[in-house]
Amino acid sequence: MGTYTIGERVHRLPRIAQCRVCRSHLRAQVEAGLVDGVSYRAIVDGLPDGTLSARNVGEHFKRGHLPVEDEVHSRLRKDRSRQAGQLIQRGVERKIDELSLAHAVVERAADRLASGELEPTMREAIAAARLLERYDRVRSERDDLRRGRDDAQRALSGILSLAKPLMAVESWSRLGRQVEEDAVLRAFWPSPT
Repeated sequence: MGTYTIGERVHRLPRIAQCRVCRSHLRAQVEAGLVDGVSYRAIVDGLPDGTLSARNVGEHFKRGHLPVEDEVHSRLRKDRSRQAGQLIQRGVERKIDELSLAHAVVERAADRLASGELEPTMREAIAAARLLERYDRVRSERDDLRRGRDDAQRALSGILSLAKPLMAVESWSRLGRQVEEDAVLRAFWPSPT
């Protein structure tokens, strides 16, 4: 099986046993014609012997034995990935600029408000109250989750305390090993005592 090199990468050249072009000593000449856009019939007409048909050449190309399509797709994927990366990078830079400006405006407004130079409107006060309410709700939900986790840990600890005397030493040890091997269990479950 032959190879071909594109850039620094060496690839294996497909050689399909059932393909007459892949097995032919004229493969390089056929593939040069394909790459140059010569018709299948014209390629065959230009060959020194009559061992290959236009159909053989067409099948060779259509079945991907000349890996041009693979390389084209690979380069297109890389190009699209690079373009997407550039677009995302521009978006990130723009968002960072917006956030930096917003922080500067908020700091300046806070300074002016603290010095009495600025008086908030009723609309601004209501917007601030809504923001605080939303933050308090999120914090409250987080506290509820934390309380739920603590309750679950206490319940699990109670179950383990009841189960330990009923379990064989080996089973209890196996449970401990399983808990130690699983990061989620280790973080959530109380240590078996």
